[in-house]
Amino acid sequence: MEELNNQQQNGVDSTQNALSLVDIWNIIWGNKWWFVAGIIVCVFCAGIGGLLWGALGLLDGFKCKFALFTWWGGSCFLTYVLSLAFGFAMEAVLGSGTSVPLALAIGVVWLALMTLMNWLLAKKGKHVKI
Repeated sequence: MEELNNQQQNGVDSTQNALSLVDIWNIIWGNKWWFVAGIIVCVFCAGIGGLLWGALGLLDGFKCKFALFTWWGGSCFLTYVLSLAFGFAMEAVLGSGTSVPLALAIGVVWLALMTLMNWLLAKKGKHVKI
């Protein structure tokens, strides 16, 4: 007990002498957390991109008759402009306090309408370009 009182009076505590991982981290990186976070995000995204690239490599030579991305890509400018105008119109009509189920329902209906429009344009062989 006396030894503990002497250590506390001298300002020496045994827990203060040990370096923790946080202390080592602060010594190395200091206030550069954003740099480390950026590196981690880049490595994570590169890993996901590599997994997608590998998965798509497995599908090499596979022909799908359902060409959803081809339909949407044929008139991408028209789809973009209409979606942007629709988004602004919905914000003006419904406001920002829309419930999540209503917003999801509107989004699903909008995607179905855009897919139908793009499918009809692709079926007729028409493409809207800049």
